[in-house]
Amino acid sequence: MAEIKYNKHIVTILVISTFIIVWIFATHGQSIKADLIFPRPVLLLETLANQYIQIIEYSLTTWYRVVVGLCIGSITGLVVAILMSYNKLFYFIFDPIIEIIRPIPPIALVPFFILWLGLGSLSQMLLISLGCFMIVTVSCYVGFTNVPPVYLKAAQSLGASKIQLYRTVYIPAIIPGLIAGIRVALASSFALTVAAEYLGAQGGLGYLIRNARQVLHTETILLAAIILGIQSLVTDQIIRWIFGKFTKWQSKLLS
Repeated sequence: MAEIKYNKHIVTILVISTFIIVWIFATHGQSIKADLIFPRPVLLLETLANQYIQIIEYSLTTWYRVVVGLCIGSITGLVVAILMSYNKLFYFIFDPIIEIIRPIPPIALVPFFILWLGLGSLSQMLLISLGCFMIVTVSCYVGFTNVPPVYLKAAQSLGASKIQLYRTVYIPAIIPGLIAGIRVALASSFALTVAAEYLGAQGGLGYLIRNARQVLHTETILLAAIILGIQSLVTDQIIRWIFGKFTKWQSKLLS
Protein backbone atom coordinates (compact mmCIF):
# COMPACT_ATOMS: atom_id res chain seq x y z
CA MET A 1 0.00 0.00 0.00
CA ALA A 2 1.49 3.33 -1.09
CA GLU A 3 2.22 5.83 1.62
CA ILE A 4 0.11 8.98 1.48
CA LYS A 5 2.20 12.14 1.15
CA TYR A 6 1.03 15.31 2.84
CA ASN A 7 2.00 18.91 2.12
CA LYS A 8 2.94 20.55 5.40
CA HIS A 9 1.91 24.06 4.33
CA ILE A 10 -1.50 22.95 3.03
CA VAL A 11 -2.23 21.01 6.22
CA THR A 12 -1.20 24.01 8.33
CA ILE A 13 -3.44 26.37 6.36
CA LEU A 14 -6.38 23.96 6.63
CA VAL A 15 -5.95 23.56 10.40
CA ILE A 16 -5.74 27.33 11.00
CA SER A 17 -8.67 28.02 8.65
CA THR A 18 -10.80 25.39 10.40
CA PHE A 19 -10.00 26.88 13.81
CA ILE A 20 -10.96 30.39 12.65
CA ILE A 21 -14.22 29.16 11.10
CA VAL A 22 -15.16 27.29 14.28
CA TRP A 23 -14.26 30.37 16.31
CA ILE A 24 -16.48 32.60 14.15
CA PHE A 25 -19.49 30.28 14.35
CA ALA A 26 -19.02 29.55 18.07
CA THR A 27 -18.98 33.26 18.98
CA HIS A 28 -21.54 34.50 16.44
CA GLY A 29 -24.26 36.66 18.01
CA GLN A 30 -22.97 36.25 21.56
CA SER A 31 -23.61 38.84 24.26
CA ILE A 32 -21.29 41.62 25.44
CA LYS A 33 -20.58 39.61 28.59
CA ALA A 34 -19.57 36.63 26.47
CA ASP A 35 -17.33 38.91 24.36
CA LEU A 36 -15.55 39.87 27.56
CA ILE A 37 -14.81 36.22 28.31
CA PHE A 38 -13.86 35.19 24.77
CA PRO A 39 -13.97 37.96 22.12
CA ARG A 40 -15.26 37.44 18.60
CA PRO A 41 -12.73 37.61 15.74
CA VAL A 42 -14.39 40.79 14.42
CA LEU A 43 -13.56 42.58 17.68
CA LEU A 44 -9.90 41.69 17.24
CA LEU A 45 -9.98 43.04 13.69
CA GLU A 46 -11.61 46.27 14.89
CA THR A 47 -8.97 46.66 17.60
CA LEU A 48 -6.21 46.09 15.05
CA ALA A 49 -7.75 48.63 12.66
CA ASN A 50 -8.14 51.26 15.39
CA GLN A 51 -4.72 50.81 17.00
CA TYR A 52 -2.60 49.37 14.20
CA ILE A 53 0.16 52.01 14.47
CA GLN A 54 0.60 51.45 18.20
CA ILE A 55 0.30 47.67 17.87
CA ILE A 56 2.92 47.53 15.10
CA GLU A 57 5.27 49.73 17.14
CA TYR A 58 4.85 47.62 20.28
CA SER A 59 5.18 44.37 18.31
CA LEU A 60 8.47 45.48 16.77
CA THR A 61 9.72 46.64 20.18
CA THR A 62 9.04 43.25 21.72
CA TRP A 63 10.51 41.39 18.74
CA TYR A 64 13.67 43.51 18.86
CA ARG A 65 14.17 42.77 22.55
CA VAL A 66 13.63 39.05 22.00
CA VAL A 67 16.04 38.79 19.05
CA VAL A 68 18.84 40.79 20.69
CA GLY A 69 18.47 38.98 24.02
CA LEU A 70 18.36 35.60 22.28
CA CYS A 71 21.50 36.34 20.25
CA ILE A 72 23.48 37.57 23.25
CA GLY A 73 22.40 34.67 25.46
CA SER A 74 22.92 32.00 22.79
CA ILE A 75 26.38 33.19 21.73
CA THR A 76 27.51 33.56 25.34
CA GLY A 77 26.07 30.15 26.22
CA LEU A 78 27.87 28.47 23.32
CA VAL A 79 31.19 30.08 24.25
CA VAL A 80 30.88 29.05 27.90
CA ALA A 81 29.89 25.49 26.91
CA ILE A 82 32.98 25.27 24.68
CA LEU A 83 35.20 26.49 27.52
CA MET A 84 33.62 24.04 29.99
CA SER A 85 34.23 21.11 27.68
CA TYR A 86 37.69 22.29 26.59
CA ASN A 87 39.23 22.57 30.05
CA LYS A 88 38.12 21.09 33.36
CA LEU A 89 39.13 24.27 35.20
CA PHE A 90 36.45 26.22 33.31
CA TYR A 91 33.96 23.46 34.09
CA PHE A 92 34.75 23.66 37.81
CA ILE A 93 34.33 27.46 37.67
CA PHE A 94 31.10 27.72 35.69
CA ASP A 95 29.23 24.55 36.67
CA PRO A 96 28.40 25.48 40.29
CA ILE A 97 27.42 29.02 39.25
CA ILE A 98 25.10 27.74 36.52
CA GLU A 99 23.58 25.06 38.74
CA ILE A 100 22.86 27.60 41.49
CA ILE A 101 21.33 30.22 39.19
CA ARG A 102 19.57 27.88 36.73
CA PRO A 103 16.66 26.86 39.03
CA ILE A 104 15.91 30.53 39.81
CA PRO A 105 13.16 31.84 37.47
CA PRO A 106 14.65 34.86 35.67
CA ILE A 107 11.33 36.64 36.11
CA ALA A 108 12.02 36.70 39.86
CA LEU A 109 15.02 38.91 39.14
CA VAL A 110 13.03 41.54 37.22
CA PRO A 111 12.94 44.02 40.15
CA PHE A 112 16.73 43.87 40.46
CA PHE A 113 17.28 44.39 36.74
CA ILE A 114 14.96 47.40 36.86
CA LEU A 115 16.78 48.83 39.89
CA TRP A 116 20.21 48.22 38.37
CA LEU A 117 19.52 49.18 34.75
CA GLY A 118 16.28 51.16 34.77
CA LEU A 119 13.11 50.69 32.73
CA GLY A 120 14.77 50.82 29.31
CA SER A 121 15.22 48.00 26.83
CA LEU A 122 18.67 47.10 28.22
CA SER A 123 17.25 45.56 31.40
CA GLN A 124 14.73 43.47 29.44
CA MET A 125 17.32 42.28 26.91
CA LEU A 126 19.82 41.26 29.58
CA LEU A 127 17.09 39.41 31.47
CA ILE A 128 16.24 37.51 28.28
CA SER A 129 19.95 36.84 27.71
CA LEU A 130 20.24 35.30 31.16
CA GLY A 131 17.38 32.89 30.53
CA CYS A 132 18.70 31.93 27.07
CA PHE A 133 22.25 31.59 28.37
CA MET A 134 21.27 28.88 30.86
CA ILE A 135 19.32 26.84 28.32
CA VAL A 136 21.92 27.01 25.54
CA THR A 137 24.88 26.39 27.85
CA VAL A 138 23.41 23.22 29.32
CA SER A 139 22.17 21.83 25.98
CA CYS A 140 25.50 22.52 24.24
CA TYR A 141 27.63 21.11 27.06
CA VAL A 142 25.57 17.92 27.10
CA GLY A 143 26.06 17.75 23.33
CA PHE A 144 29.84 18.05 23.73
CA THR A 145 29.96 15.27 26.32
CA ASN A 146 27.88 12.94 24.11
CA VAL A 147 30.06 13.15 20.99
CA PRO A 148 30.89 9.52 20.05
CA PRO A 149 34.53 8.75 20.97
CA VAL A 150 35.04 6.95 17.67
CA TYR A 151 34.76 10.28 15.82
CA LEU A 152 37.36 11.85 18.08
CA LYS A 153 39.77 8.94 17.74
CA ALA A 154 39.38 8.96 13.97
CA ALA A 155 40.22 12.69 13.82
CA GLN A 156 43.15 12.28 16.22
CA SER A 157 44.55 9.39 14.19
CA LEU A 158 44.70 11.82 11.26
CA GLY A 159 46.72 14.28 13.34
CA ALA A 160 43.96 16.71 14.39
CA SER A 161 44.86 19.06 17.24
CA LYS A 162 42.45 19.84 20.06
CA ILE A 163 41.33 23.06 18.38
CA GLN A 164 40.85 21.22 15.10
CA LEU A 165 38.77 18.62 16.94
CA TYR A 166 36.38 21.35 18.02
CA ARG A 167 36.20 22.86 14.55
CA THR A 168 35.75 19.61 12.62
CA VAL A 169 34.11 17.21 15.10
CA TYR A 170 32.66 18.80 18.24
CA ILE A 171 30.93 21.84 16.73
CA PRO A 172 29.26 19.94 13.85
CA ALA A 173 28.21 17.18 16.27
CA ILE A 174 26.41 19.50 18.70
CA ILE A 175 24.43 21.37 16.03
CA PRO A 176 21.20 19.38 16.64
CA GLY A 177 21.46 20.10 20.36
CA LEU A 178 22.33 23.73 19.69
CA ILE A 179 19.30 24.17 17.43
CA ALA A 180 17.03 22.52 20.00
CA GLY A 181 18.45 24.70 22.78
CA ILE A 182 18.00 27.91 20.80
CA ARG A 183 14.43 26.99 19.89
CA VAL A 184 13.58 26.30 23.53
CA ALA A 185 15.35 29.52 24.51
CA LEU A 186 13.26 31.39 21.91
CA ALA A 187 10.00 30.37 23.57
CA SER A 188 11.46 31.32 26.94
CA SER A 189 12.57 34.67 25.49
CA PHE A 190 9.05 35.69 24.52
CA ALA A 191 7.72 34.71 27.94
CA LEU A 192 10.46 36.64 29.74
CA THR A 193 10.05 39.68 27.50
CA VAL A 194 6.31 39.93 28.05
CA ALA A 195 6.72 39.40 31.79
CA ALA A 196 9.44 42.05 32.00
CA GLU A 197 7.37 44.51 29.95
CA TYR A 198 4.34 43.72 32.06
CA LEU A 199 6.14 44.49 35.31
CA GLY A 200 8.12 47.51 34.24
CA ALA A 201 8.48 48.92 30.74
CA GLN A 202 7.26 51.70 28.49
CA GLY A 203 6.30 49.95 25.28
CA GLY A 204 6.06 46.41 24.01
CA LEU A 205 3.25 43.87 23.86
CA GLY A 206 3.59 43.10 27.57
CA TYR A 207 3.03 46.78 28.30
CA LEU A 208 0.00 46.72 25.96
CA ILE A 209 -1.43 43.67 27.74
CA ARG A 210 -0.98 45.30 31.13
CA ASN A 211 -2.81 48.46 30.08
CA ALA A 212 -5.60 46.47 28.41
CA ARG A 213 -6.03 44.31 31.51
CA GLN A 214 -6.63 47.35 33.68
CA VAL A 215 -9.66 48.37 31.58
CA LEU A 216 -10.79 44.80 30.73
CA HIS A 217 -10.12 45.11 26.99
CA THR A 218 -9.83 41.35 26.55
CA GLU A 219 -9.89 41.66 22.76
CA THR A 220 -6.63 43.62 22.94
CA ILE A 221 -5.10 41.04 25.26
CA LEU A 222 -6.09 38.18 22.95
CA LEU A 223 -4.84 40.06 19.88
CA ALA A 224 -1.47 40.67 21.56
CA ALA A 225 -1.25 36.99 22.51
CA ILE A 226 -1.93 35.94 18.90
CA ILE A 227 0.72 38.36 17.62
CA LEU A 228 3.22 36.89 20.08
CA GLY A 229 2.45 33.41 18.79
CA ILE A 230 2.91 34.51 15.18
CA GLN A 231 6.18 36.27 16.01
CA SER A 232 7.46 33.16 17.78
CA LEU A 233 6.50 30.94 14.83
CA VAL A 234 8.14 33.24 12.28
CA THR A 235 11.31 33.60 14.34
CA ASP A 236 11.52 29.84 14.85
CA GLN A 237 11.18 29.29 11.09
CA ILE A 238 13.94 31.84 10.43
CA ILE A 239 16.24 30.06 12.89
CA ARG A 240 15.60 26.71 11.25
CA TRP A 241 16.13 28.21 7.78
CA ILE A 242 19.45 29.79 8.79
CA PHE A 243 20.79 26.57 10.30
CA GLY A 244 19.47 24.65 7.31
CA LYS A 245 21.49 26.83 4.94
CA PHE A 246 24.72 26.29 6.83
CA THR A 247 24.14 22.61 7.62
CA LYS A 248 22.55 21.10 4.54
CA TRP A 249 24.17 17.81 5.43
CA GLN A 250 21.91 17.67 8.48
CA SER A 251 18.73 18.87 6.78
CA LYS A 252 16.78 15.84 7.94
CA LEU A 253 17.41 16.76 11.56
CA LEU A 254 15.72 20.14 11.03
CA SER A 255 12.51 18.80 9.53
